[in-house]
Amino acid sequence: MVAVPALALAPAADGMVGDTLTLTGTGVHNDSPSNGATVIDKAGQRFSVTVENTTAGPGFPGTVAISPGRTALGFITFAVANGSRVVTVQFAMDSGFSDDVGEWAVP
Repeated sequence: MVAVPALALAPAADGMVGDTLTLTGTGVHNDSPSNGATVIDKAGQRFSVTVENTTAGPGFPGTVAISPGRTALGFITFAVANGSRVVTVQFAMDSGFSDDVGEWAVP
């Protein structure tokens, strides 16, 4: 299960945007959160994760293991074109291979 109580897009230098995702679950879940994350701007252009860091907070490690009832919190950084306005965040578990994709509007 993926729960996102709040999405906070944090602007960073050079067109980078950091995004926090809180993952919660009822069973042990092992995943690489960065692999399944995408942001979309108002023109429909998709942007992928970058290895750049953000000063907004700590990033997710390469993989996370979340035990039942526990939460993992971290930033995922995207390379977004200058002038783009991100309006949607998509996340698919299982390194992006899940058939179920969560989608959240960015205010």
